[in-house]
Amino acid sequence: VGDVEPSAAAVRRFVASGSFPRLARLNLDRLELTPDLLGHLARGPWPLRHLRLSDVTVRKGGAKALAGAAFAGSLRVLELDDCDVTAGGVQALAASPHLGGLKHLHLNTNPVGAGGLLALARSPHLRGLRRLELGGSSLPKAELPAAAVQSFLAALDLPELRHLILNGLPVGVRGARTIAAGGPFARLTKLELSGCGLRETGARAVAESAALPDLTILDVSD
Repeated sequence: VGDVEPSAAAVRRFVASGSFPRLARLNLDRLELTPDLLGHLARGPWPLRHLRLSDVTVRKGGAKALAGAAFAGSLRVLELDDCDVTAGGVQALAASPHLGGLKHLHLNTNPVGAGGLLALARSPHLRGLRRLELGGSSLPKAELPAAAVQSFLAALDLPELRHLILNGLPVGVRGARTIAAGGPFARLTKLELSGCGLRETGARAVAESAALPDLTILDVSD
C-alpha cells in the first residue's frame, strides 16, 4: 500500500476487520501515517513476520508503538527506511524484549543519533540480528560524528550478525581498523562501507584482513 492518506477510522477498521488472520507481511510505503495512527496499527492481531514502512513519519512515538505492538513477538524483519526515526525511537526499539526474535533491522536514512547507535550496539534483545542496515543515517541536519560511529563499532555485541550496511557513515580509518580486527565482525558475509571515508589505508585494512574469513561481498568504494 502506498501514496494514500488513510483516516484514523480506516486504520481502525483495517485492524479490527479480522479479514487477514494469517497476514505475514505488510508493506506500507509513502503513507501519511501519524505516530497516533501507527499506535492503532500496532494493535493489529496478525502474526506478522515482515513489516516494511518506507518514507512514513514514524518518529519516536511510532517507534515506541511498534516496540510494543501486538505482533512484535512474531516479527523477524522490520524495515523502517526514511521514516524519521530519531535516537529516542531507536532506543525504544532496542529496549523492547518483544522484538527479541528480529533477524533483520533496516534503519537506513534516519537521524538515529549517537544515542541510537549505542542502544543498538548494546541491546540485549537484538543479539539475534543477522542483518543491520544503517546506510545514510548521517543526515545533513543530524550528522553523526566519527567518534559516535567508532563508539558504536567498539561496543557492538551482535554475535549472529552476517550483513552490516553502513554506507555514508563516517567510519574512517579508525573504524575500518576496528572492523578489520574481527571480533564481533568475524562472521560477516556482507559488508558495505561505501562513502565512509576509509581512504586507502582503511579500505586496505578491511580488504586484507585475515580476521574476516567469511566475507563474500565487500564494498569499500568512495
